[in-house]
Amino acid sequence: MAMIDLMEIREMRLDDLKFFNRVRSSSVDYIHDKVDYSYGDNIIWFNKLEHPYFILLIGDVRIAYFRTSQWDTDAGSVYVGMDMAEEHRGKGYANPAYELFFKILADDYNMNKLYVEILTSNRRSLHVMNKLGFTVTDLLPYNDKEKSIKMELALWS
Repeated sequence: MAMIDLMEIREMRLDDLKFFNRVRSSSVDYIHDKVDYSYGDNIIWFNKLEHPYFILLIGDVRIAYFRTSQWDTDAGSVYVGMDMAEEHRGKGYANPAYELFFKILADDYNMNKLYVEILTSNRRSLHVMNKLGFTVTDLLPYNDKEKSIKMELALWS
C-alpha cells in the first residue's frame, strides 16, 4: 500500500490546537512568524479564522498541519505551507502529504494555483517544493541575513 493511501487530511478542529501549538513552537525557526504563541493565544486565533487549516493523520496519529492564507476564490489561488511534528520529520511523509492536500484543494475548494513563501535557510522545504514542481517567481526581502523565496504551482483541474 502506498504511503498516500494511509494518509487522511481533514479541517483543523479545536481539539487539534494542543498538537498545533506544540508543532508550531518546534517549527518557529522555519516559519516567517517567529512569535511563540501560547495555547490561549491559539484558541483566540482559531476562533477568528476565516479559512481553514488542516490536519494530516496516519490512522489516528496527528503528523502535521497545513497552513493556508490569502485565499482568492475568484482566482482559485491560495498560499500553503506545512509544519510537521518533529518526531515525524525525515520519514518521507512530506511529498505524498502535499500531493493529497493539493488534490483536496483542487477538488473540494476549486483552487488551481498554489503559492508558497519559504525562507532561504529552509533547505528541506525548498527541496520538497522543487520536487513537487513549484517554480520560483520572486525573491523577497525578509531580514538582514536571509530572503523569502516565493514559488507557485499550477494545479490540474
